[in-house]
Amino acid sequence: MMVKAGAMYYAIFLSFIISLLSGLLILGVWYHHFHTTSLIQEMRMHRNIHSALLIAMESPDFISIGSTKSINLFDDSINNVNVTESLWGGYLLLRAKANWRHINYSRISLCGNDISMDDSIALYLSDNERYLSLSGSTLLKGNCYLPKLGIRRAYIEGLSYNREKLIYGLQKQSNSTLPPLSETVMKYISNYLHNNILPGDSIANIDQLIRSDSISNSFFQKSLVFYSDHWITLSRKSISGNIKIISKKGITILNSVNTSDILLFAPKIEVEANFHANVQIFATDTIQIGERATFFFPSIIGLLENTCKKPLIKIGKNSTILGDVTLQSTSSERQGISIIDENTEIYGKVYCNGKVELKGKIYGSLFCEGFRLLTPTSLYENNLLNATIDFTKLPKYYSGSLIYSNSLHYKQIKWEK
Repeated sequence: MMVKAGAMYYAIFLSFIISLLSGLLILGVWYHHFHTTSLIQEMRMHRNIHSALLIAMESPDFISIGSTKSINLFDDSINNVNVTESLWGGYLLLRAKANWRHINYSRISLCGNDISMDDSIALYLSDNERYLSLSGSTLLKGNCYLPKLGIRRAYIEGLSYNREKLIYGLQKQSNSTLPPLSETVMKYISNYLHNNILPGDSIANIDQLIRSDSISNSFFQKSLVFYSDHWITLSRKSISGNIKIISKKGITILNSVNTSDILLFAPKIEVEANFHANVQIFATDTIQIGERATFFFPSIIGLLENTCKKPLIKIGKNSTILGDVTLQSTSSERQGISIIDENTEIYGKVYCNGKVELKGKIYGSLFCEGFRLLTPTSLYENNLLNATIDFTKLPKYYSGSLIYSNSLHYKQIKWEK
């Protein structure tokens, strides 16, 4: 029986369509399987990175700052995570990266020191063989390390101490010197204060900073460094992210500037009144903060590597600092002073190996060599009048900087992916 030629063509056409549909079906099944596998692997990498970061935060000695370590979570070839530790000002950057075939996933966490594991210290006053005298409504709440002579009530400026207890917490004896600061962090900050650019930094033209209205740089990129031999005045701009600004003379920040996460280094730094932003500032000579300023968490005000006879940090009236304040004099002949003016509140840790003039409130910890109280009529030594140091009001989310000591546990502040 003869088959018509047209039927043969029809059969071939049907075979082609069936083959095409079968191929598409197989391709669809393969793509679905690949897509599902990729999603599973991506979820696995997310979990692995989260686990690796938790390991690094729970065990600070597991990875040293400035190095990278591969963490094999399940002792196989597909669950490796590379974690790198580096400093960002006084805080820690943890970078975690995992990959599988063509998929790469990474995350960066900014971490601080979990001070909940510390001794709940409200005040550490080094033993200079003098009494600490309290007057007015002064409140010390938390554990206090005091000189051997101890603490007493005093009558100053017509006011006597009006509380029932002198300390609302435990009293312990202090040493003649303050606990030391972290050499690793101090060396890192010192490099920039001496105008040294570190490997991994990318130097940009200072004109770009001055002329731009907005500059941002991801922490997945190299640090963007702006350096000038002259005084830098920042105004009417937004600056955020992985950016360092260094001046050989000084920096002025006007309140029209919005900053986030950036670092500033200069001999002198001036902050205009009504400034509101998040920033870490480090100087060698003087830091002056205007009235009604707000430094959002996590911020640091640090005066280190002193180059003048009278290092000074002055925080104006009605200001709020959510972060740490540090003054470290490098010589006994250059004893600095930190002035915390009236109605100013600091939520964090204040460290000064000089004298502190405290007229405001510290919700956290204060470490200092002594106190100065300047009134219209007299100058008092080691006296507190209507001052507040209350560790119990330190917010639970607070993470301290790594400037002060080796951490027992890191605490995540924010992250980027």
